[in-house]
Amino acid sequence: MSWRAGAGSTPPLTGELLRHLTTVDYARRLALAGFDPSTGRGIAIARYEPVDDWTAEVAIAVDPAWRRVGPATAMIELLAEAALKHGYDAFAVAYPADNRPVAALVTGSDGSGHQQIRQGLAEVAISLDRTLAGEAERRQA
Repeated sequence: MSWRAGAGSTPPLTGELLRHLTTVDYARRLALAGFDPSTGRGIAIARYEPVDDWTAEVAIAVDPAWRRVGPATAMIELLAEAALKHGYDAFAVAYPADNRPVAALVTGSDGSGHQQIRQGLAEVAISLDRTLAGEAERRQA
């Protein structure tokens, strides 16, 4: 696919793009959906796609009414656990540089993510924490 998530303006939704976005293998390409427990309405979607054999690009969208209450953080943690389990070591993220909540989420309070800003778009590479994979396996046991 020639379009890279987060790389600027949204491309037109074509049949090819729709097939690409809705076809996942649950390992190399994964998508998660979040729902409001009281209404069943969708509130968030998060996904990752391979950039190379060890890095996946991650993207997330959250309904404005559900921002700052935790679904993005929870979904990123679930994606990280799955990505580690399937051989990824890092996430790549691109987002508008002035989006402070996203910057805080992906760079972490410990400063582990490093931002590179070009033409108003921030790009961050984040090493995934191998301890997450072990915690996920213990929870499933």
